[in-house]
Amino acid sequence: MKVITLILIIAMTMALSSTPTTSSSPDEPFPLQENARMPSKRVSRFLVEQSTAPARTYANNVCQMNQINCVSVGKAGHTKNSTCCNLRCVHLQSDRRNCGLCGFVCPYNKVCCGGVCVNVATDVNHCGLCHNVCGQGLACLYSMCDYA
Repeated sequence: MKVITLILIIAMTMALSSTPTTSSSPDEPFPLQENARMPSKRVSRFLVEQSTAPARTYANNVCQMNQINCVSVGKAGHTKNSTCCNLRCVHLQSDRRNCGLCGFVCPYNKVCCGGVCVNVATDVNHCGLCHNVCGQGLACLYSMCDYA
């Protein structure tokens, strides 16, 4: 019992002696300046700005059952034909929520490749990504051809 009491007294002494005092600290903040002028705040006109170019992004491409609105120009001038599904232009060949036809959703472990839901982790014709074909006699495992 005396040993425990002695250890407790030593621990309390060390804790009290190592506690820093709060009378002065080099990290004190600067005193407030009463006459300091705040910089003028300029009101942003970001939301009022008008863009001259029409917004034609995938997220806001509303078709309203008009297929002409769903033709967009991709890289190198190639046109990408889309289909109007639920008032949105979608690519039935690659859209996971509209794979092959409107409203057909691929399961969580599959990707839409060419309008068909495929498992890119094990499919030898779509290994890792769409249209990545493994060589002759190679298997696709964990999205890699010839995993070993």
